Amino acid sequence: MLFYHLISFCTGFFLDFIFGDPHFPFHPVCLMGKLISFFDRHFLGKPENPCNKTGKQKVFLGLLTVIFVCLITETVLLLLLYL
Repeated sequence: MLFYHLISFCTGFFLDFIFGDPHFPFHPVCLMGKLISFFDRHFLGKPENPCNKTGKQKVFLGLLTVIFVCLITETVLLLLLYL
């Protein structure tokens, strides 16, 4: 059983090494990164103008970002699968 997992891991590693990530603007990982950046900018402010938030507020807003990104990603996935 472990042997099959090792074969799958090595195959995926070499295929990723050969083909790499697609440089397509609508790649799911790129879209999730843009979504995270959107929430960071709106919750924590722009990098050149940081907001004055306490550590607890930053942790809360970070958790809120994780929850929103997960909910939006799952909603889009379910809509694509069932529509």
